[in-house]
Amino acid sequence: MDTYIRPLWSGRDPRENWPNKEPGYAHTLDDVTDDLHELIQIVSPDRNSRIVFLNNSIGAHIARRYADRYPTIVEGILFLDSNPGNADYASIWPNPKDPSFNLEKMAPPGTSLDEYEAAYTKMVTIFAADAKNKEGFDRREIKNILPDPSEPKLKGSKTSDKGPWITVVGHELEQFSQEEWKMMGVPLGMAAMYTQPMWQKYNEGLCRLTDSDRAKGPLIAPKSGHFIQKDNPTFVAEVLEALVMKVESSQ
Repeated sequence: MDTYIRPLWSGRDPRENWPNKEPGYAHTLDDVTDDLHELIQIVSPDRNSRIVFLNNSIGAHIARRYADRYPTIVEGILFLDSNPGNADYASIWPNPKDPSFNLEKMAPPGTSLDEYEAAYTKMVTIFAADAKNKEGFDRREIKNILPDPSEPKLKGSKTSDKGPWITVVGHELEQFSQEEWKMMGVPLGMAAMYTQPMWQKYNEGLCRLTDSDRAKGPLIAPKSGHFIQKDNPTFVAEVLEALVMKVESSQ
């Protein structure tokens, strides 16, 4: 492990060659949090007891799991357009092969059946929990480990029973919809009909991971799609600075 995390080391994770690891599923959620914890201990031995995490997308699950497994270390978390790990597109979008499927009622106006079927197949396949990725991150158990966006409650303070300071930020719907259309061929209007209501509810749940007086959001990042840190870095910097000031003020 020490060799693997050296900054100049660019090899693959040794876990990929372990006999009990399936090809393409080398790192479980707990593997990643274990590695992150050791990395923090080595890279920042003098500052590893008061951590503020900034995460995007699927990084939300790593931040939550780490904060739960290593309580009182993480004192602040900034969630940026967190991946809803307790749902997938197959459970959100109507299946076009279902006998009850009605294109006119279940898809945005002007959407053809071919467009809908193509988008459905792509999104259900790419974002399935068992879909393999270049990182070998095994996402299959995330839904079982973290089924509720508001549970388990997190412990962030060393001096009280308070949870960590949490800020939750989501994308701007119009920007996200345009992004999905350009990148994935998702018909405009699908996000508003299905994805956004689910995502908003998930973000509201994340705010309940801590005490109400330590939660902020969900906020909407102006002119931002899924990768908020890329689309509006100034906004992210401002929100992160405010979060860090909250953490510092509670020493």
